[in-house]
Amino acid sequence: MPRMKKPVPRKQAHKAKKTPQKQSLLSAAVSIPENLYLEALLRSEEVADGNFSLYARMLIRRDLANSKAA
Repeated sequence: MPRMKKPVPRKQAHKAKKTPQKQSLLSAAVSIPENLYLEALLRSEEVADGNFSLYARMLIRRDLANSKAA
């Protein structure tokens, strides 16, 4: 049986190095009291159309911006 040639290495690995890194999302879990969570859910309905994760990100960004200003 004849030997098969090895495949030519692909050049795709170099493409990833040339493109800028995209921002990735991470999943994070927090433990908070139930009453605080329920209040935050109600507030997220008003502020972020019920998107609790968006509401939490908004609060974190605001807190970080305030800490830089101080």
